[in-house]
Amino acid sequence: MEVALSSRLSLRDKYFDAFARTMIPVYQWLRKNKKPWSVTQAQLQHFPLGSLGHSVHLFLAENQLTLIPRAEFHDIYHVLFGFTTSMEDETAIQFLGVGNGRYSLPWLASCALAVAFYPERWGRFYRAFKKGKSCKPFHHLDWEGLLQEQTLDLKKRLQKS
Repeated sequence: MEVALSSRLSLRDKYFDAFARTMIPVYQWLRKNKKPWSVTQAQLQHFPLGSLGHSVHLFLAENQLTLIPRAEFHDIYHVLFGFTTSMEDETAIQFLGVGNGRYSLPWLASCALAVAFYPERWGRFYRAFKKGKSCKPFHHLDWEGLLQEQTLDLKKRLQKS
């Protein structure tokens, strides 16, 4: 029984991952008027230690990931809010954004599908939603302009007083 359950979870993760990957080009198309960062991934390693830019570089390097043009903020959410690259955390990031006011179709669709795919993870998703709600609005910030800022300072500034 335990083997069947882990296989089923793995299959669900694969389907949800496939959905998420198909949403990336859709999301990029929806953001076609937004310019990708002028800072390259290679340049991030030269940002000061402790800065958001350098923290993003470390996150990407540790996880063998690359920046997604027009969706670079996604990796910042990992860094600032402590999300891993597990499917559960990748999904929880969607709830974080919606909790903070990001109501675009891809984000809402991801949340709706997550609830359908992972009803047993609702508690985790709800906590991420509440985390987004409990922060000052960040979904609209110009993250590229904040790459020189200290990561710890940004974390503090996002907390509601």
